[in-house]
Amino acid sequence: MHVLAPEDPHAMHIDATLCPLREGLALYNPERLQPSALAGTPLDGWDLVPAPWPDPAPGPPHYMTSPWLNMNLLVIDGHQVVVEAGDEKLQSLLVSLGLTPLPLPFRHVQALGGSFHCATLDIHRDRRRPSA
Repeated sequence: MHVLAPEDPHAMHIDATLCPLREGLALYNPERLQPSALAGTPLDGWDLVPAPWPDPAPGPPHYMTSPWLNMNLLVIDGHQVVVEAGDEKLQSLLVSLGLTPLPLPFRHVQALGGSFHCATLDIHRDRRRPSA
């Protein structure tokens, strides 16, 4: 475990601060974290790309979240990334990094306090059947 020290004293959501996209590449929130804060961590030496400033989101108010919720992505396989359909700047950035954005509308769910990564569960399953 490595402790990150974001520059925002109210930061409480890692998915809106740092998002690994694939081995060696991560998106970071330039308002909360500087790449130098990752020195000595497993991400030291990675390509760190600042997330674009999020555009105001249409739809319901987001009382429980920050505009940086656009960083709360779901990386499928290091090539495909599920992203909010309205986040066109972020989709363009992902394409420029060689990734394929999979845009889905999710703004109404975001109003509840999370996005794709929060609404899913990272799992690894052993597909071997246990012996009887």
